[in-house]
Amino acid sequence: MPDYGLGRNCNLFNSLRQWAYKAIRQGWPQFETWLAACETRARGYNSRFTDPLPLNEVRHTALSVAKYVFRKFSPAGFSEWQSVQGRKGGLKSAETRRAKSQLKDAPWEALGISRATWYRRHSETNSETASETRSHINLSQEKPWEALGISRSTWYRHHSETNSETANETRSHINLSQEKPWEALGISRSTWYRHKKQGLLSETKAETNLRREAISDNSRRRRGVVCRRRNAG
Repeated sequence: MPDYGLGRNCNLFNSLRQWAYKAIRQGWPQFETWLAACETRARGYNSRFTDPLPLNEVRHTALSVAKYVFRKFSPAGFSEWQSVQGRKGGLKSAETRRAKSQLKDAPWEALGISRATWYRRHSETNSETASETRSHINLSQEKPWEALGISRSTWYRHHSETNSETANETRSHINLSQEKPWEALGISRSTWYRHKKQGLLSETKAETNLRREAISDNSRRRRGVVCRRRNAG
């Protein structure tokens, strides 16, 4: 920005405020001492311009910066800011150390996968763990076991048994879809499931084959009788 016209005021203000943000921490002086220091620094910056500003404008800029910094900056506030920055730095350094440790160990080489694949799976695992943790937190807040009048451990045991039964039922349906027993009986899939639900499919596979053979023999005999009757007529 040029050191003439309005550029001088902007340059003076920016230079003075950047100096004041750090200078106020040098002993935290009283306002009168602080204002005098700001005016001295402002006159020094003003003297560097080819065409310096009038002294009354320099004093006004120094007073504005001195009031703002003295009101906004304090030892307690600065200590709190330092603690926040320290926590951020600690978290960042811990993440850096973990990343360096992972790079040094190279666990993806032991698994025979690429580095990108390992990080993706690691991220998915962390996401699933976080979801499971949130689920447990929600259950702890809702406490469904109290509504059922049972203990927390009993509720979790029943919940685990229910999940296990559901998994077994799913595997059973997959096996049935592969074997297709309804085709052996000559019925549709929906009819087979309806009969199974009603308890009408209690015979074994051997019994089913025998019954099919018997039905086939009876059908052939009936066709033979019909043919002989036609020939005789």
